[in-house]
Amino acid sequence: QSSQQQIGVDFTLPFTIRASGLRFTDSVDVVALGNQLQSDTSIAVSAELHIHSTSTFPINAALHFRFYDAMGSLLWTEDLPLVHSGVVDPQTGFVTQSTSATDILTLDSVAMEQIAQAQWLEIEANLETAGGGQDPVKLEASSGLEVHVGMNVEFEKVIL
Repeated sequence: QSSQQQIGVDFTLPFTIRASGLRFTDSVDVVALGNQLQSDTSIAVSAELHIHSTSTFPINAALHFRFYDAMGSLLWTEDLPLVHSGVVDPQTGFVTQSTSATDILTLDSVAMEQIAQAQWLEIEANLETAGGGQDPVKLEASSGLEVHVGMNVEFEKVIL
């Protein structure tokens, strides 16, 4: 449907960064998903989205999911952390320890019913440096990020 990016970054030399309000938005057609979640033979009754991340970047990121019907009315919204900042030394601004986290988004039958009616999904990713974008941080070439995503969906068979 549409994509947009909004960026606001404050640089202080040497290579010190403070950033908040970094926002990336995209939308996708989810009609086919709705057809898979509710059919004549089965309906989705619950789902879990698992995101495991390990980061040595001084950046936090979160996802915001908004599901809309054909008229543009909001049907369902969910938020989920994506990446957690590594531990930052406030004196140097460098990450001193990686952070590992597993976040789980759980959707019940009410959510699944609303999502199945959606025509499009807007996904927004919000990023900020450690400390809510207020602490000066420094990036290193050795910084790394690892993200694993998994999903479980439970279906019930429809008996006619």
